Amino acid sequence: ADEIDTQNVCAACEFALLSMDFGILTPCIHRASRGLGMREGLRGVGVAAVECLVAYRLGQMKPSRGAKDAFLFVQRWFAANQGLKGCSLEAVQKILKFDMSMVSAKDLTEIV
Repeated sequence: ADEIDTQNVCAACEFALLSMDFGILTPCIHRASRGLGMREGLRGVGVAAVECLVAYRLGQMKPSRGAKDAFLFVQRWFAANQGLKGCSLEAVQKILKFDMSMVSAKDLTEIV
């Protein structure tokens, strides 16, 4: 669990969810609380891990404050897993589990 960093947090989270290993999941959640800026290790990561990390990140603050970080993370995840391009706003909302209308107009302009 000490080796969980930005490059392997997604894979570790996915493994922890599948094996119900909270000893691994806890450091993953702790890492997500510091931000979702990771760019490596997103290819092949399942929806459950993305939902878990995003939900925890958004739960740490008002959705409007963590929304940009979470949305950009999901965009990078989509890009890393080709074929998810053109995903609808509704699909993104399902993963992010909050109303995108909570994102400020300035942030929405920057991320879309």
